Amino acid sequence: MAYVKAVTGAAEDDFVPLKDAAKRLGTTSEFSASRVAGAMSYFKLAGFDADRIPGTIFPALNMQLSGKSKSLRP
Repeated sequence: MAYVKAVTGAAEDDFVPLKDAAKRLGTTSEFSASRVAGAMSYFKLAGFDADRIPGTIFPALNMQLSGKSKSLRP
């Protein structure tokens, strides 16, 4: 998450939703929190604002799983 914080340049208040989303998805999906965090850094490198990443990461991970039988639950 330190890399995500550095890449996004998010202030502490803006970083909390990113950290919470990575932890939540890391425990409720087949992706680890560190893998979710890595995906978040790619979203920032693609031009997403830090405040949009938590809402975008869930659908993106669901798309990754779309070929598998299990999908993520919010």
